[in-house]
Amino acid sequence: PIIGADISWVPQQEAAGVKFSDKGVQKDVLEILKDHHFNWIRLRLFVDPTAENGYSKDGFCGLEQTLAMAARIKAAGMKFLLDFHYSDTWADPGKQFKPASWTQSGSGLEGQVYSYSAEVIRRFIQEGVRPDMVQVGNEVNNGMVWPQGKVEDGKYESFAVMIRCASAGVRSVDPSIPVMIHIACGGQNDKSVEFFDKMLARDVKFDVIGQSYYPKHHGTLEQLKSNMNDMARRYGKPVVVVVRTTRPVVLSELEPYADAVLIAFGVQNQAILDLVSGAAEPSGLLPMQFPADMRTVEEQQEDVPHDMRPLVDADGNAWDFAYGMNWSGVIDDARTAKYRK
Repeated sequence: PIIGADISWVPQQEAAGVKFSDKGVQKDVLEILKDHHFNWIRLRLFVDPTAENGYSKDGFCGLEQTLAMAARIKAAGMKFLLDFHYSDTWADPGKQFKPASWTQSGSGLEGQVYSYSAEVIRRFIQEGVRPDMVQVGNEVNNGMVWPQGKVEDGKYESFAVMIRCASAGVRSVDPSIPVMIHIACGGQNDKSVEFFDKMLARDVKFDVIGQSYYPKHHGTLEQLKSNMNDMARRYGKPVVVVVRTTRPVVLSELEPYADAVLIAFGVQNQAILDLVSGAAEPSGLLPMQFPADMRTVEEQQEDVPHDMRPLVDADGNAWDFAYGMNWSGVIDDARTAKYRK
C-alpha cells in the first residue's frame, strides 16, 4: 500500500535550524518516516517562489530546492510524487494565481503550460530523480492559471485545454509516468462526478484521481467513503485521498475505500503515525461514549455517564465506554470488564 506524506516544508524548517527526532534520537526526517513504513513523499513545485508575490524569497519549493529534496527522497529508497502548482505560490480552489513571468495569453499560455511541464520533467530525469507520479495542478476543481483557466458558470473549455497541455507535456518526456488530476471534493460526489465527466468528455488524459478531504468543507467520513467507491467504480482509476484536518480522523476507516491515503504531514502526532504504519499495536480504550450523531449530543445530560446513544460502526461495534480494538479484534480484558456498563 501507499503510505505517504507531503513534507515540502522540510528544507525551509531545516534552514531555520529545526531538527527531527524519534524517541529522543535525532535523525533525518526521511529516515524517521521510512522507519515508520512511509514509502511515498509528495513535493509541491512553484514556478518562481522568489517573485514579488511568490511563496519564498529564498526559493523554497522552487525547482532547485525541489530537485535537491527529490535527490534525498530517492537516496532514501522512497517513491516521489511531484505536485505542479503552476503558480508562484499556493494554488487551491480559492486561488490559482498565474505565474508573474508568464505574460502570454490564449494559445501562447497553453503552450507555456505544455513546455514548462515538459522542461521540468526533463530536468528531473536528467538529474536522476525521475518522479514516480506527477500531479498536474493542485486542487483544480475551479480550474488553474487564472483568469484564462478558471472554471466559471459551468464552462470548462479553457481549463480543459490547459490541463490537457499539462498532461501532454509530462507524457511527451516520459509517457510511463502516471499522471494524477487532483481536486478538493472529498465527500462531494455530485461535484466530483461533474468534474471528471467534463474532463473525460474533453479528452483529458490522466491515470490517477486525487482528492483532498477537509471535514469542515467536504462532508462526513461516510460521504467520503461513498464518493471514493463511486469514483473507483465509475472511472476505473486508483483513488488517492489527502487527509488534512485539525480534528482527529480514524485513518483505518478510510484505508479500505482508498488505494492510498496521503497524510499532509505536520499535525499528526507520533502515536497516530506508529499505529498507521503498524509500528505499534493499538491498545487504547475510549474514555467516553462516542455519540451516534449531533442529536445525541444535544440531548445528553452533562456529567451523567452512559446517557448517550453511541456510534455503531459498519461491523456492529458500539463506540461506548472502554471500546477499543487491537490487531486481534475488539479488546476484552480486565480494563474493559471494569469500565463497561
